[in-house]
Amino acid sequence: GSNRQIAQLASACALERGDAAAGLRLLAELDDTPESADLLFQYASRCEARDQQETAARAYALFAVRRPDSPYLYQALLRRAEIATRGEDHARAAELYGQLIRRYPDRPEAQQALFHLGRLQLEELNDLESARASFEAALKSPHRHQAAGRALELLAEIALREEDLPAAEKLLDQLQRRYPPSAYPARFRRAELHYFQTNFNGAQLILEELLAEDPAHPLANDALDLLLLCDQLQDQDPALEHFTRAQLLERQRRTEEAAREWDWLATNAPPTVRELSLLSRARTRLERGTPDAALALYEELVSLNPDSPHAMEAHLQIGRLREEREEFETALKLYETALLSAPDDARIPELRLRIQRLRHRLTNEGG
Repeated sequence: GSNRQIAQLASACALERGDAAAGLRLLAELDDTPESADLLFQYASRCEARDQQETAARAYALFAVRRPDSPYLYQALLRRAEIATRGEDHARAAELYGQLIRRYPDRPEAQQALFHLGRLQLEELNDLESARASFEAALKSPHRHQAAGRALELLAEIALREEDLPAAEKLLDQLQRRYPPSAYPARFRRAELHYFQTNFNGAQLILEELLAEDPAHPLANDALDLLLLCDQLQDQDPALEHFTRAQLLERQRRTEEAAREWDWLATNAPPTVRELSLLSRARTRLERGTPDAALALYEELVSLNPDSPHAMEAHLQIGRLREEREEFETALKLYETALLSAPDDARIPELRLRIQRLRHRLTNEGG
């Protein structure tokens, strides 16, 4: 007992001074009793709270080895999967969610774990078949959970990525009928289907209804962006088919085929569509975690047309990316130029805040 208390205190001190690994070593040296193992779980939770994710994962793993019959074993597995997801170790996270589902198939949380696994397989591993199997299993689970509607929505996304638009439409119909809280996402996704088929009028009709009904919905900004895009593309034949095709190919992770469409647009499209192409590609590169490629595209957009209606978004993103590289003076000059060139833009307050923050930082560093 006294050994445990000493190790518990010493490990807490080690964590406090920022040496989480040393604290774990002290607890790992204790005997194999359930009481000692439970200290590992408590320590793992504290490490998580202190953002010591790697040590937390190791502590949960050691707890699982030493207390395989613990009622907290499920939590330990789940938290390891969540830590792996946050650390972008997606293959490890998928493996842990899989273990969790196999060991606890009858628990209510298993449906949620299936959903998380499916989302990882779809969004990070681009494994459509495995993702479909996970979402379908989640929907068959006897335990109803709010993730069920989202699983159906992502099954429609899989159909879209496989270019089976009628199947996507059918799944969205089911979503709207069976899960009324998901009616807004279902209708927004249907507007996207119209958009990808260059049926801009059909898309606009749905998007206008959505924005009128609930302008504060989490998807309302996406709906507004898509509506504005439809307006801008309306009279841009024949470039619009290449543009929507390129976007769909990007969504389907068919990057090389998309690149051919973007190249065609760069050479043949009117200026409006060329600017939209650069903007769309830059946003996609940011989402996919390739900031250098995004930066080059935003800079190309600004040099193509400094007066573009998209220039302010480009300036803000270029500045943010420069700040991430710690190129603070470059970012400040860029923000100041943007402020002078578009004094009436709606994002000026945000721009002024960034300028003030950077001036303050550079003054302090200089002083």
